[in-house]
Amino acid sequence: MRRLLLILGAIIICACNDKYSANDTIEIMVDVETSQNVTLSDLKTFSFTHNNQPMLVGTISKCIVADNIYYIASNNRLMSFDEKGRFITYISNAGRANNEYIGISDFWVYDGNIYIYDMNGKKIMEFSKDNKFIKNTPLKQLANEEFIPFSHLVPLTNGYIGKCVWNGMEGSSPALAFYDSEYNYVHTLGNLTINCGLRLGYPLYKNGDDEVFYWNPLGTMIYGIDDKLEVCDKYHISFGNKTYPPLGNFVDDYELLNKYKNDNEWRTNHAGFIAYVWQIKNSLIFTFMYQDIPHLGIYNIKSKKTQSHKIDMGDLVLKQWCSDGKSIFIIGEDESEISLFKVLSI
Repeated sequence: MRRLLLILGAIIICACNDKYSANDTIEIMVDVETSQNVTLSDLKTFSFTHNNQPMLVGTISKCIVADNIYYIASNNRLMSFDEKGRFITYISNAGRANNEYIGISDFWVYDGNIYIYDMNGKKIMEFSKDNKFIKNTPLKQLANEEFIPFSHLVPLTNGYIGKCVWNGMEGSSPALAFYDSEYNYVHTLGNLTINCGLRLGYPLYKNGDDEVFYWNPLGTMIYGIDDKLEVCDKYHISFGNKTYPPLGNFVDDYELLNKYKNDNEWRTNHAGFIAYVWQIKNSLIFTFMYQDIPHLGIYNIKSKKTQSHKIDMGDLVLKQWCSDGKSIFIIGEDESEISLFKVLSI
C-alpha cells in the first residue's frame, strides 16, 4: 500500500469531462474475474546495462521504443539503449544552454529525430538519433487569448495535437488543442475540458498516421481525434459493476482520487485507472488496475471479444509500460537491476 501511495503521489492526475457521445462508440466489456495470470519473471527479455554492468535508473516518467532503440526519461535525464538493453548515450543534458533543458516535460521521436519539451525553459529542442543538436524552438511565455500552453504533444496533420494545461481559473478550460509545425496555438479541439491542475501519465497516443487517442485515466472513455481534427467517443470500457462511478458523481476529481487512495476496500473492489492505450493491428490494448494488481486488457476489434491478463509482479516493481508497435513490454526493477519483459505480442 505504501508503494502504491508513493506512486500515486508522484503521478499528476488529469481529468476530462465525458460530455461527448457518438453513435458508433464501441463498447468494451471486461470481466476481471476471468483474467489470466501472467508471471512477469517468466518473460524476461534482457537487463539494461551500462559498461556491461546492471543498471538501476530510478523513477521512469516515459519510455518510447523507436527503430529498435529504447528511450527512457528518468530523473530529469533522457537515456537511449540498444536492442539488447545496452546503454548508448544521454540525449542532451540538464542546464540553461541553447541545447540543454531545465526539465523534461515530455519527449517524442518523429521521423527518426528526438524532441525534448522543456516546459520550464519554454522551448522544444530537436536532436538527431545520434544525439546531434539540430535546433531549439522558443515558445511563447504566457497564456493569453492567443496561446494556450500544452503539457504533452503528438504529431498529426502537419502539426501537433496538444494536451492543454489547466488555466487555473474556477470552472474548466479546454483539454485539447491543435498547434502548428512551429508549436503555435491554432485552435481548441472538441468540447472536452479539464477542471484541475492534475494529470495522469501521458494521455495521448498516436494510432498510425491519421488518429490520436486521448483518455481520462479516472474515466472509461477513449476519444479519437482524426486527421480532420474531429473528436469523437471511440471506445467505452466497462468493468460491469466494478467500474468506477462516473466523475459527475463526485464533487471534483480530487474526491475520486482521494477515495481511490484512502478507501482500501473500495479500491480493491473496483477496476479502472486506465494508464496506457495502444492499438496494434486489430487489437485495442489498455492497462488498468484491479485489486492493487496491474492488468492488461485486449479487445479484438474483429471478433469483438475481450480478454485480460493479471500481471504477477512477484518481487519486481513495475516502472513503466511501453510498446514497439508489435509487442507490449513492462520495465520492471528488483534490488539489483532493471529489466525488460515482453508480456504480449500481436
